[in-house]
Amino acid sequence: MPLITIIIVGIAAAIGVSQLRRLIHKSEISNRGRIEQWVDEAVARDLGQKLQKPPEIILKTFGGASNHELIAQIEEIIRTVEFVVSRLANNREAEIRLNINYKDGTDYSTKITRGWDELPQSIRSEFLKGGQTTVRRSWNYPWVS
Repeated sequence: MPLITIIIVGIAAAIGVSQLRRLIHKSEISNRGRIEQWVDEAVARDLGQKLQKPPEIILKTFGGASNHELIAQIEEIIRTVEFVVSRLANNREAEIRLNINYKDGTDYSTKITRGWDELPQSIRSEFLKGGQTTVRRSWNYPWVS
């Protein structure tokens, strides 16, 4: 095989690998974004009921809108927020459960089911590496770095 052919094949392979990595990265961002959006919306809905405020205002605050009074109210009532991803028996889907624990002793929980490919790669990797059936993540206030 002539050297020029080897060089051209090598360049084409490098470009293909680069494109594949870019697609995987875009998919990871998209999958993570959809789950984070679902979590934010569910937290905002329940907080809206607790605080008697429209969830849209809470979501705007999560998005960076300056509302110091609302931020103080939110921090005052929430103890913890966690989402738990459990791999289902069919290994093709996972249940994502959101748990909110309030300082007044009340709790809120909701869940959705998503396909394996809709999970962020970081969560799929945890399942595959450790052989775990459950992955837990804490949700932090968006205004806390």
